[in-house]
Amino acid sequence: SASALRVDRVERTDILARLQSNWQTVDQRRTLVEEQKNLCVTMLAEQLCRDGGLPEEQFATFLSLAPHADETAKALFCRTYAQLHPGNRSLSPEELFGLNETPPAGAHGKIAFVRNRYNERAYEYFSELVIGAKPMYLSDFSEACDSVYNGQASYCILPVENSQNGRLFGFYAMMDRYELKICALTELDGNDTADSVRYALVGRSIVRPFAKQLPCALECSFTREDGSNLCALLTAAKAIGATVQKVDFLPLEYDHSFYRAYLTFRLSSADAAALGLYLSLSYPNYNPIGFYSL
Repeated sequence: SASALRVDRVERTDILARLQSNWQTVDQRRTLVEEQKNLCVTMLAEQLCRDGGLPEEQFATFLSLAPHADETAKALFCRTYAQLHPGNRSLSPEELFGLNETPPAGAHGKIAFVRNRYNERAYEYFSELVIGAKPMYLSDFSEACDSVYNGQASYCILPVENSQNGRLFGFYAMMDRYELKICALTELDGNDTADSVRYALVGRSIVRPFAKQLPCALECSFTREDGSNLCALLTAAKAIGATVQKVDFLPLEYDHSFYRAYLTFRLSSADAAALGLYLSLSYPNYNPIGFYSL
């Protein structure tokens, strides 16, 4: 009957209202619990980290005291450690990201690259960043990388991404083979204005010191059997203050069931130490690819 239908609608509306209220209450409690948990993590980390000691040792102690710590808690520990040890040389970008090698005296300022119109334009930009920059012309990209590897040049120039193909993984593999890192980046338009190519200044040393709040990018990779830990990693990075800009996956040549994830994070130079420390402690297969200002 019509009256029974109206009663049913009223009861259903009441049930929905109660469920909505319960949901809001639970959500508020969850937020409060998360805030309390993060506060406890930070306080525990402060007590441990004030005593000094290597970060690996303090991290192991932290995990023994908080065996159920999630990735966000681990990230907060690393952020606290980095904040309490600002002068720790091992937490500098140079040490964390493999950019701590000083070029030999004869290589200072030399930038190796394959001579063409686009590489010349990239050199014009990068030469403003490098003190005493001098061009070094070579016949191919492998020779350019080899010149840095063998101490004949400070840096070389490689194309690392374009608007049509995304990351150019062949050049990333070349950097990995010669143990080189991205130190600076510039983007150039191609023949078609819709096309663009990103060129990297590649080497083993920081181009110039970073101001603490300068926006920077960290490129890194890690190998996982599946993507199950990626969400946890991104959540942890967010807790530190980093935001992900780009994620790519590439199957490994020796086993296509394994993938290498390539990530680019945007963060301040001040937060780089915390993120680098977290990745080195939590991801054994983590590999820094580059660290540069934006």
